[in-house]
Amino acid sequence: MGNTAVGCDIEETGRFRNKSAAFYDKIFTSAEITYCRLKPNPEQHFAVRYCAKEAVVKALAALGVKGLFYKDIEVVKDGATPRINIGGFDIKVSLSHTKTYAFAMVLACKV
Repeated sequence: MGNTAVGCDIEETGRFRNKSAAFYDKIFTSAEITYCRLKPNPEQHFAVRYCAKEAVVKALAALGVKGLFYKDIEVVKDGATPRINIGGFDIKVSLSHTKTYAFAMVLACKV
């Protein structure tokens, strides 16, 4: 097992349209929910954040980390560059979405 791992995920954005507050609360932090709901097409932003969280789970699993919850992983937007907020790891993230699909790729390194 190395100190670096990659994870990726792709989702249909429509899966995140018009979901209940309980659905969003189970997966996303309050800051993420607020950010996404302020966007004209929030489902695209929810979907890409979900992809990032799933990609982080995959990468960290390859590093031997198990038992993460999606709310433990926060996607933070610092200007034009998104970043992952989670302790103990340096995680680089790339996000992309269209009207119908969202994709994320991460590179996770143990610190």
